Amino acid sequence: MTTAERIYTEVKRLPEDLMDRVLDFVLFLEQRHAVGQSVQEMEREQDEVPVLDPRGWHFDREQANAGSAAMAALLANPYPPKGDGLPMKREEIYDRTCLR
Repeated sequence: MTTAERIYTEVKRLPEDLMDRVLDFVLFLEQRHAVGQSVQEMEREQDEVPVLDPRGWHFDREQANAGSAAMAALLANPYPPKGDGLPMKREEIYDRTCLR
């Protein structure tokens, strides 16, 4: 029995959703190891990768610092107090309107 026949007999016993996972994995392996692709096809795919043009981009230090300050504040106190100054309970953290 060849490997392909053995794989076929094993996969036949699986439910349909697991067969889909096996197929996804096989396609992933084909793509990862370039099975069935010639060298010319692989080079053509590499040539099609877009290159970003950095000329129109600028770094805004104030914007970067504002994001860093907000992240630092969040990390310093991940459970901010409610309006009454008391810390939130675990149930209240997960039962907020922004999470619904």
